[in-house]
Amino acid sequence: PWRNDVVLLRDGPQARVTPIAQICAIEAEENYSRVHTADGAVSLVRRSLKSWAECLPESHFLQVHRAVIVNLSRITAYRRDASGGVELEVPPFPQ
Repeated sequence: PWRNDVVLLRDGPQARVTPIAQICAIEAEENYSRVHTADGAVSLVRRSLKSWAECLPESHFLQVHRAVIVNLSRITAYRRDASGGVELEVPPFPQ
């Protein structure tokens, strides 16, 4: 299943193989994206958010904002804010 799938995260001269299940959130940053993993690491990779959305399993990842995709299994809490929006907690992804 998808939990055994891995991605290669290239961050400058370094690269690491990361299980998809360890990805907590992905933030868009122009033509790049910041990948936040469960171990607290953040990798800036040359890949668009659209590209991530096309390859990640839809049953486990959701684009919650035009610039953020989250791993649904990594959400620890949610709450409504004063304007009626929803705030998600996806540690170690910063709020």
